[in-house]
Formats: sequence, C-alpha cells, structure tokens
Amino acid sequence: MIIATSIIFFKPTEYKLLEDLVAQYNNIEIHQTNIEKGIMIVTIEAKNNKEIEKIENIFLPKDYIIDLTHYAFYFGDEVEQ
Repeated sequence: MIIATSIIFFKPTEYKLLEDLVAQYNNIEIHQTNIEKGIMIVTIEAKNNKEIEKIENIFLPKDYIIDLTHYAFYFGDEVEQ
C-alpha cells in the first residue's frame, strides 16, 4: 500500500469540475482546499505506483488542472516486509 500526500493546483473558476472528478475516486481524500488560490491538498491511497500514475494520467490532461504534485509518500507494507 502507498499513501501519497499530494497537492492539486487548479483554476479557481473551475473548482466544481475538480470536486466532481475527485468524488469519483474512493481512494482520494480531500484534506484542505483554498479555492481562491486554486490549491487542494489530498491523500491518494494506492496498491502500487502504477495506480498513482493512472490517476496522474487522468487528472493532468484536464484543462482546469494546472499541476498535480506529490509532497510525501508512505510505503506501508512494502517497507515492512
């Protein structure tokens, strides 16, 4: 299991589109949002790096998302084994 703490930079006028996109994923949790600055802090829980890459490949092409960057990772079971 991997948990990524990530920051999504978005166009403030398009917040609702981002909110709807994030709501489609049970493994993404919103922790804080500053709509005026266009910043959303989330955690993404995934089985492996490929799942995180899939999310990046879906989110980054959206014209209302400026960037998706990962701030910290927790590797859980992979490190403990």
